[in-house]
Amino acid sequence: MAGRDLPGGMRDSMAISDNNQTHLQVLGELLHATEPKTIPWWLLGGWGIDALLGRVTREHRDIDLVVELQCRNRFKQVVGALADRVVFDRPTMLRFLRRGVKVDVRYAQTMPDGMWVLDLEEDDRLVYPLPPDSFPPQANGRLANLSCRAVSWAAQYVAKAGFRAFRDVPLRDKDLADLAIIEGRLSVAEKTEAKQYFPGVPRSQPPT
Repeated sequence: MAGRDLPGGMRDSMAISDNNQTHLQVLGELLHATEPKTIPWWLLGGWGIDALLGRVTREHRDIDLVVELQCRNRFKQVVGALADRVVFDRPTMLRFLRRGVKVDVRYAQTMPDGMWVLDLEEDDRLVYPLPPDSFPPQANGRLANLSCRAVSWAAQYVAKAGFRAFRDVPLRDKDLADLAIIEGRLSVAEKTEAKQYFPGVPRSQPPT
């Protein structure tokens, strides 16, 4: 499929499908609703990779976000006004639908030493540390005409490569494709450094 010019003067490698365009519309609505309230959030997973690359690389099934734990209640207020339906609201995860798009929200918090910790499941005995620079304070990604925040390449690597260590399950084809892109953006030294952050640490043991 031939590429086309996108808002903001970008050139995409593929025309944006109706599905992906709806996702971008939802992301734009989230930015519009959260920026005046100073509620930062970061893209994780496929859309996070595309934001860091500055182009749409594939079809997306959902949107994965990370919100700082201390902003959880304020973010939930925004979701309450924006979402068509809240699927569930748990201490470690919020899922809602907007325009038929599934949005999954996880929460992260900083430790005294600056390390970030992601809490994935309430009944999981582990929490998952991420590199200190995982969540840049300013927009570091772009999707069409949207400037947005995305977790760093190192954090993406920990999330994707570490998944096998976290869950001991094989990666899906799309995850393998994403991982190939991520690994191409990191040096051997950067990947070695990132590996220290998985497979997670016990809840009772703070990351060191």
